[in-house]
Amino acid sequence: MRGRVVVGYDIDSPRSLGVLRWSAAEAVARDALLKVVCSSAESRQRVAFAGAVSATREDWPSVSIEQVSSHIDAPDALLAEAVGADLLVVSELSTGAAQRRLSDSIPLLVAQRSLCPVVVVRDGRRHSISRIAVGVDSSNASATALDWAIAEAALHHADIVVVHAWEQRSHRGSMRANDLDRADARCVVDLAVRHCKKHLAVPVSGVVIEGGPALALVTAGQGADLIVVGSRGRSGFKTLLFGSVALFVAEHAPCPVAVTHPRLRDSSL
Repeated sequence: MRGRVVVGYDIDSPRSLGVLRWSAAEAVARDALLKVVCSSAESRQRVAFAGAVSATREDWPSVSIEQVSSHIDAPDALLAEAVGADLLVVSELSTGAAQRRLSDSIPLLVAQRSLCPVVVVRDGRRHSISRIAVGVDSSNASATALDWAIAEAALHHADIVVVHAWEQRSHRGSMRANDLDRADARCVVDLAVRHCKKHLAVPVSGVVIEGGPALALVTAGQGADLIVVGSRGRSGFKTLLFGSVALFVAEHAPCPVAVTHPRLRDSSL
């Protein structure tokens, strides 16, 4: 069955056309249908939406594009169309002329509730994905993020850098404990790198960064084309909390950010 990439188009955002083109390139890599969703009520908006889709078809003639105009709120429309999709792509900006913090916006709402991975695209400029940074720890959410990053790297023949952060203990007499924490952190990265190398023929590296995981991922992502971060859930159900790490990375990363949700790990990976 052919895959599907869903992207939200915001008439009021000047970056939406770039986000649409980013999604089209991803659909090409996946040989997937591109479904473009716009919550619009006015005829002017519908005309602008149709024009954007037409321009994308001209730029990406090999992509099958389906456009959906919805009269319901954008988050609900996107989530409804993304059921069973491979990927949901959203712009950094929320609907409306004024730019708001991501924590108040559509990306947060859909990332909280979407069952498929969500990519937050900041500027819409499409660069080939040649380097992917992925954050890891010992959680199921991290395992899911790593497996998704491996699959994405295979699609784009991209290198992977595995990132793990550890924070030094501050209480007295903790030098040995800090040494053990540092060794544990290195072990987490080494295991993740080994897992990647089992499935990829591309360069894989690992880095351990002292400090908080959010800033570590943003720092390590300076040379990346995509950052992947796992969002923790509860009892395997869709996450009720986006998570401070995922939120910070999505707001401050220099490149698109993919947010995945925990699941039972595929035994084939």
